Amino acid sequence: MEKHKYLARLCLESYHRQTFSICGIEVLVVGNHISIRGTEPSSLTDILRNLLGRNGYRMAAHSIYYRCLENIDKTKPVYITGHSAGGAIAIYLSKLIKCKEVVVFGCPRLSENVSNLYSYVYANDA
Repeated sequence: MEKHKYLARLCLESYHRQTFSICGIEVLVVGNHISIRGTEPSSLTDILRNLLGRNGYRMAAHSIYYRCLENIDKTKPVYITGHSAGGAIAIYLSKLIKCKEVVVFGCPRLSENVSNLYSYVYANDA
């Protein structure tokens, strides 16, 4: 549970600082923790990606895959997290990068089968 609280804080922090940004996808990497920022309502790129749904999230995951690999130690456990659309991207990224856990907050519902997925919602978040 403490790990999930830490990942929740990383999600919040990803709105304020990033390790890298590709095609409007802002990613914060701290150690072997990858956090993907959620939708910024003022970002046309984010809005278009959300309109594409699963295909948009899947393409976003492929866009950031190699940069994520460059920023982690592949010999240690990896944790991937994200909020809102960032959570959906995190789920697709977890299919490309072997990770210990995927922890998402307020993520759109997807029909993807991910065994190590923990999803948190608040009221009508998702």
